Amino acid sequence: MAFKKSHKIAGGILLAVVLYFAMSALFRGDAPEEKQDEPLSAAEQTPLVTAATSRAVMHPALLEIRGRTAPDRAVVVRAETSGRVLSLPVPEGQTVKAGQIICALEVKARQAQVEQARANLASRQLEYEAAQTLEDKGYRSATATKAAKATYDAARAGLKAAEAELENTRLRAPFSGLLDSRPVDRGDLLSTGQACGTVVDLNPIVITGYVTEGEAQRLKAGQSATAVLSTGNTVTGTVRFVARTPEDTTKTFRVEVEVPNPTLSIATGASAVAKVAVGEAMAHKVPPSILSLNAEGQVGVRILDESDIVRFVPVEILEETSEAVWIGGLEDEARIITVGQDYVREGKAARVQATGVPTQGAERVSAPEEPANEAPAP
Repeated sequence: MAFKKSHKIAGGILLAVVLYFAMSALFRGDAPEEKQDEPLSAAEQTPLVTAATSRAVMHPALLEIRGRTAPDRAVVVRAETSGRVLSLPVPEGQTVKAGQIICALEVKARQAQVEQARANLASRQLEYEAAQTLEDKGYRSATATKAAKATYDAARAGLKAAEAELENTRLRAPFSGLLDSRPVDRGDLLSTGQACGTVVDLNPIVITGYVTEGEAQRLKAGQSATAVLSTGNTVTGTVRFVARTPEDTTKTFRVEVEVPNPTLSIATGASAVAKVAVGEAMAHKVPPSILSLNAEGQVGVRILDESDIVRFVPVEILEETSEAVWIGGLEDEARIITVGQDYVREGKAARVQATGVPTQGAERVSAPEEPANEAPAP
């Protein structure tokens, strides 16, 4: 029986596959064995690092306080009597002087009550003076005169009460500042205790932050401070308050830094970082990139001893900028690993590929841009 055309094609493909595998096996058997890589020597397995010798210099120890700006004073002016708002002399957001009226309520019968109290006082004063004259002439007893005096005193107190009630219709600023908010409008009915407006004192402005117990012990009122605002502006001020009792929840201590704000350009609620000089210490200036953490989570740097053995040294950050970090806790002179610190382990040897020029603390240690490490430490 004749084969179909499709069967012939399938047979040809199968024959070609068999021939391919046969030829591959033949040539692979004749090929020379590949040369295996020779094992690396112990020296070649030691990671490469770059180190620079840094010498410490005396540098101010700065304590950093992170906080927010707040007004020096803020008072909600509340109505001491009820009444409808008649006028609002000061627009919201404008400056006010101490004693300036910010809300005026309708007087209604209060003025009449004052006039009535004045008339009553004048009448009681005449009665008292007449009683005093009669007593001096012997026509009236001292007891009657004292009763007239009591009535006169009551009338005088009544006048003061009526005048105070009238004055309560004029809500005044308690101090010079800014009318920050005014939740009422002309024609609103104010009840006793209801807010008419909030007056804030923005000069000076206060930066409020919180520090630990150890940091609080290094601060005291009167110390100079500099602060960087969220706007990027740098301002100077003075520490005016350091709490001596901690917050119940955070166990931190409140610190206030007072900053002059004569133009009222510093707004409230802005984040700020204040720095206070709390002494001097020997410090090294290093790039932020060389800082690392050990297994206990301590911040430090890796250095090399005389035998090129890696050591981890915890450090204290005395000042931090965008370009460098001032650290304390090292010896006055140290060989700091600047490249490859993440590929070595404490107590292991390292090969020094390059050594930076000895620097003073004010100079940044140099380091190549790319690390030359071959492999992580075992």
